[in-house]
Amino acid sequence: MTDKEVKKLKRQELLELLYYMRKELDETRLENERLTGLLDERSKEHEEVMAAIAKAERQLTKLVRGQKGENISEDNAGGEAQGTKSQGTRKKRRRTQNSGQ
Repeated sequence: MTDKEVKKLKRQELLELLYYMRKELDETRLENERLTGLLDERSKEHEEVMAAIAKAERQLTKLVRGQKGENISEDNAGGEAQGTKSQGTRKKRRRTQNSGQ
């Protein structure tokens, strides 16, 4: 509505216009408060989920490091025997591959 149109309105029409504008403003504020509350709630949930993920990641990292440590100590305990065995297996594979050609 232009300034010219507003100037032509009667007092009663202006009051009615103000009433509906105020009503719409109040509804908009209520909706804004509701959405802000919902956003805060979701943000808290998101933070909790991210904290749980970080905790799980740290636990997995510890487990993986523990597994690697076990594998390294197992390799050191029987490394020579396994090394010879795997070399023997490789030779057998090569022989079979060469025979098939």
